[in-house]
Amino acid sequence: MKKSACPEAGTACYVINKQWIERYKKYVFYENLTRDTRPTQSPDHCKTNHPGKVDNEKLLQTEAKFLQGTGTLKGFDADVYDTYLKEDVKEGSDFEFCTEEMWQFVNSRYGSDFVIKRYYQKSKYSYYSEVELRLKFIPVIICSGSKLIANYYN
Repeated sequence: MKKSACPEAGTACYVINKQWIERYKKYVFYENLTRDTRPTQSPDHCKTNHPGKVDNEKLLQTEAKFLQGTGTLKGFDADVYDTYLKEDVKEGSDFEFCTEEMWQFVNSRYGSDFVIKRYYQKSKYSYYSEVELRLKFIPVIICSGSKLIANYYN
C-alpha cells in the first residue's frame, strides 16, 4: 500500500489503520510473497485470518463535543473536513496512506467504519507534496446570551 513518491498537489489519498494493514498482510501471505517462499496454510486460514472491515475509528476524534458537518455544502466533503485524527496518532506506526484506487478496492471488498480522505498539498519546505493531517477543529457550545455575557463559559 505504498503511495507515489511525489504525487501532484490536490491528489486524493486515504488513511488506513496500520493494525488492519498488518492483519491484511497476514491474510494474503505477504511475508511469504516478499521472501518468495511457499506459504504454510492451515485448513481454516481464510476464516481465522480474515482482516474484517477497515477499523479507522481508533484513529479519530469521535467525541460528541466536536462539531460534525453534514457533507451537504458544496466544496466541503464530509469525509475530508469532518474526520479529525487524534493528536497522538502518527503516520507509519498508527496509519498509512493509500491511493484512491487502492482505497476503492479495499473498501468495496472489506468495508470500513470511517472513510478518512485527505489531499496532497505543495510542501512549504521542499519541492515535494505532503498531506495535511491536522485539520483544525473547534468545539461549539450553544448557550444563551446572558450566560455568555456573564462569562459563564471560558
